[in-house]
Amino acid sequence: MRSFVGAPADRRFLTLMIAHHRGGVTMTEAIQPLTHNAAVDSLAAAIETSQRAEIAQMSRLRATL
Repeated sequence: MRSFVGAPADRRFLTLMIAHHRGGVTMTEAIQPLTHNAAVDSLAAAIETSQRAEIAQMSRLRATL
């Protein structure tokens, strides 16, 4: 990251964060059919919803750079 400045740094940050959040979505999708714990299931669902929304927001922002 330190080799990037300005818009290239912004794009790199968003690209890395989108990948990170996609990994989180994959994990939530993996645990939901397996867990028997309502709290874990609820947390996974909330994380999936928020991560998907943030992926969309970051993708839109990245498209403007």
